[in-house]
Amino acid sequence: MGRYLDSDAQESGGYITKLSNSLRWYFKESFPHPQTEILLIILISIQYLSINDRFVDPASGIYLVSQFLVIPSVVLFNGLVYFKDEEITTFEITLIGNWKSVAEGRFLSLLLSFLPFVLVELVFFHFFSSFIVFLLIVMSIVMNSAVVMLASLVPNKSGALMVTLATVFLLPLSSFVVLQSYSSLSITISPAMSAVLYLFSPLLTDSLYNSQVVILSPDWGLVVLGVFAIIAWFLYVLSFRRQQFKP
Repeated sequence: MGRYLDSDAQESGGYITKLSNSLRWYFKESFPHPQTEILLIILISIQYLSINDRFVDPASGIYLVSQFLVIPSVVLFNGLVYFKDEEITTFEITLIGNWKSVAEGRFLSLLLSFLPFVLVELVFFHFFSSFIVFLLIVMSIVMNSAVVMLASLVPNKSGALMVTLATVFLLPLSSFVVLQSYSSLSITISPAMSAVLYLFSPLLTDSLYNSQVVILSPDWGLVVLGVFAIIAWFLYVLSFRRQQFKP
């Protein structure tokens, strides 16, 4: 029995080592780069200006700017690093030696690349908004990152880019139209519809929660984002292994 336990421990230790190597490889090769810091400064500055503009309501301004500009720009900018050629991916698999570790290392390194942005947002929203809005931003980034990594597996990179643009830009805009229509007519949105809207446009959906147009609380919105992110991550790892493994 002890022999089996030792074998399991070695297998677990080997997997952790491979995952650690994969994470260091992708993070070192892809991040950080000066463009990230420049983009971060620009986006945070725009957020600050949106709440200090006397012609725009501070609450709606920060929601609109964050949802339609800040989150999509950060996710797209960092996620494009992983839209690589298949030959490079094959080399990475050979170097690391484990398909699952490669897939998970890519995803985790993408999430780590958002750490500077998340830390700045934590301070920003502590002073200018609420903690629940900050959590919605974080979970939205995690969910969109999982979708971006799943889109990176599309063989046609133009198609992968279109999927990414639709996810981070077009779907939030479509959700905004729906939310504005319901709000103008003072129609209450059902919980199921609210869950979908939290996926596509969590900040704007949360902004209508207090007005009773949206009856699903932001706490449930966080749950919806988390569940969808886990599903997208699982599909990415599974699809990556099947796509890359050629017996």
